[in-house]
Amino acid sequence: MTNTRKFLAIVMVVAMCFSMFSTTAFATDSTIANGTAGEGVTWVLDSEGTLTISGEGEIVVDWYAPPWEEYNDLIKTIVVEEGITEVPDSAFAYAENLVTVSVPSTVTHIGTIAFWSNYSLESINVAEENTTYKDIDGVLFTEDEKTLVAYPANKSGAEYTIPANVTTIEESAFSFNISLESLTIPDTVTALGEYTFESSELDTIIVGNGITEIPRGCFARSSVKTVVISDLVKAINYAAFWTATELETLIIGSGVETIADDILRYTNSLSVVHYKGTQNTWDAISIDEDNEDLNNKEIHFISGEIKEGTESTCADGHTAGYYCDDCEAYLTGDVIEAVDEHVYDDGVVFDPSCTIGGYTLYTCTVCGDSYTDDETEMTGHTIGDDGLCETCGEECVHIEDKIDGKCDYCGLEFDYKEIYLDETNTIHIPEEHEPVIVKFTPTESGLFVLISDNGGDDDNIDPYVDVYDSKGELVGYDDDNDYVDTYNFYCDFEAEAGKTYYIALYAYDSDVEYDYTVEKCIDIDHQPTSGEPYVTLTWSIEADEYQWYLLDDGQVAIEDETEARLQNPEIGSTYGCLVTYDGEEYYSDVLYYGYAITHQPTADEPYVELNDDTDATYQWYKVEEGFVELTDENTIPFPSEEDGPVYDATNGWSNGVYIDRVEGLYDGYAYFVVPLEEGDKLELQLSGDYLDTVEIVNMMVGSFKLIEADENGKCEFVATEEDYYAVVVYKDIDGEEPSVKAYSNGYEYTEIDGATDSEFAPTEEGMYACKVTFADDSTEMSDVLEYEIVDDDDDDVNNNSGNTGSTTDPNKGNTTDDKKPVKPEKIPNTDATESNVWFALLVMSAMGVTLIMASNKKKVFTK
Repeated sequence: MTNTRKFLAIVMVVAMCFSMFSTTAFATDSTIANGTAGEGVTWVLDSEGTLTISGEGEIVVDWYAPPWEEYNDLIKTIVVEEGITEVPDSAFAYAENLVTVSVPSTVTHIGTIAFWSNYSLESINVAEENTTYKDIDGVLFTEDEKTLVAYPANKSGAEYTIPANVTTIEESAFSFNISLESLTIPDTVTALGEYTFESSELDTIIVGNGITEIPRGCFARSSVKTVVISDLVKAINYAAFWTATELETLIIGSGVETIADDILRYTNSLSVVHYKGTQNTWDAISIDEDNEDLNNKEIHFISGEIKEGTESTCADGHTAGYYCDDCEAYLTGDVIEAVDEHVYDDGVVFDPSCTIGGYTLYTCTVCGDSYTDDETEMTGHTIGDDGLCETCGEECVHIEDKIDGKCDYCGLEFDYKEIYLDETNTIHIPEEHEPVIVKFTPTESGLFVLISDNGGDDDNIDPYVDVYDSKGELVGYDDDNDYVDTYNFYCDFEAEAGKTYYIALYAYDSDVEYDYTVEKCIDIDHQPTSGEPYVTLTWSIEADEYQWYLLDDGQVAIEDETEARLQNPEIGSTYGCLVTYDGEEYYSDVLYYGYAITHQPTADEPYVELNDDTDATYQWYKVEEGFVELTDENTIPFPSEEDGPVYDATNGWSNGVYIDRVEGLYDGYAYFVVPLEEGDKLELQLSGDYLDTVEIVNMMVGSFKLIEADENGKCEFVATEEDYYAVVVYKDIDGEEPSVKAYSNGYEYTEIDGATDSEFAPTEEGMYACKVTFADDSTEMSDVLEYEIVDDDDDDVNNNSGNTGSTTDPNKGNTTDDKKPVKPEKIPNTDATESNVWFALLVMSAMGVTLIMASNKKKVFTK
């Protein structure tokens, strides 16, 4: 984000865990990686994609983050060797290319979601000597065959009938299945685990008469189209069909007594729910209030009278079965076989056109059934100089598919007009909202601005623009919300030298013409901080003039402070810099000049330096990576104009910021913001009167995720990218305020006795950091110094030459093969005014206030 335009949006967030691994003595020449997974358990991944787990006892892994997580995409085969006794939940999660798993005789426990998201898994093979588990044709069962534990997601075969011996199907047993199309659950099965079919691609599921309860999330996020629930089912639990977006037919048996909330949330393909009962018996069902999606469906009733089936000819018919009383749709019963074979004609040939492929249509002469075959590709348009197709006379209108220089629909390739830096171009747009596309290939990388300033207007009909990279990804846009009325548009975007970018130019009217240019976007590249109180411009450009202002009381220019660096700032004062270049003015962010560390420790220079060391004290710590509680010391709490959220050691976070997500149903309470790296894990423990859904969102991009707490109030989240995340817990509208305890991977600090100077001399390998307490009692924890002993063959065992001690990349300068995961550089300093100002802005955005910081034409300092 630049000063030209800064758009900050907050939603709510959850966090996740970072994996750790260590080397072992069992590596071979073919080893890609190796490490430990619990006491006495080792693992090795070889170049063939085989992960071998050896040792004695149980495998121990972090939740959804096993030590081999970094190599998940390389794993094709998993061999668990004799001696291993337990495989925990999520042990092999997200190994999307895993094909086979071998389980030894010694394993006595396999977690219910051990094979989470293994899309390529074809078989789970169990040693015959195992007395707890067995496999039947690659499907995992308990040894007595009464429980189906896991069905491989990519096992061959489109249909499956569960064996008659099975009474229980474990949690997530069919989740993420991509091979099955239909499944029959026999009457012998009496229990389904939670999320049984989550994210599976099954079309049809027939629930047998032994099932009395549809569990939580049973069909959540699945592709199921048809579900028939028997009359013996008494309860449909929370989110049973949540986000089953392809569900078209749902038949609910007459025995249902309770329906929990959100069972049909986001099931937009389902318009009618069929119920095998009457209006009176439907009204008697106890239905949770939070069922807006169910309430919006039509309820059709099936009287229970069995009607005759349709007569069979060479087309399929139906046996006698149930039909809907309201719409007469056939609902249940078996399809009967055709009595005669279809008699198809010789077919009618349809030639391909510019936009439609050719085919031959074959029709049954008895019943009229038909099918197509012998398909041929469409010919595609041949565009003449007049822009029209020479074959059909039409213009291909699929402009949005031409971003990469080739129409994805008709196959036409385009030679776009090339535009160049600093050249003024004139563009004519024939039709409103139909783009004209040009391309731009920069010779150097940096921030560019696409600008048109030849006569904008105030009537919201200025032209507008989108900028795409060669993959069709949007990298910049201007939607006519210009900051300066004289601009048609002003759009900045980052571009890489030598790569081609496509610019789609639109208008709100027909027959529009205007000028535009692509220029280097000059902006402030480095904003001043207490540690580095200076400003620089992009493209390494020297400004014509710098003028610093004191902002404590108004805006007062400071005499002689006319350099890029602020020479004599005073602790506790606020400053801003006005930068002038080529007649344009650029205002820096506001700098509150507080105490700060100006030199962070490195292996070569293990000391800290301050901008003011008056009365400062130092304490060095030994640092270990671990899983720590998120308190007000290592999170950024939401500020509030009234009473904001607070943390206490007993209950965690409470007294949240009121959001009122759904009036009359529940309240939202935001608790804290936490910076997370990709792969970081967040664990939450809820208490009080909360709803069991927590909302977590990437604040900078505005995306969010809903996670559910279990019956004990626990839930987890894993960050998919580096960002700031916010956590919101929903309060029951009639309940007392809830609270949250949160834990995430981070640093654990152990104080080193006597290490109280600004300088530090490590005596052993490890990570270290210094906590500085300033004169005003505010504190700042330094970056983490990673120190290791490198043998340079000169007998100087403490020589750290070549080790920069980089805190942003712990592997920089590391001469060993022992890679370490990158962690956040420092614990956020919540005492620092700068941090509080910044995150106050973020919170305002979370409350629904859009903060748009003005372009480089703005006339105020921004924080």
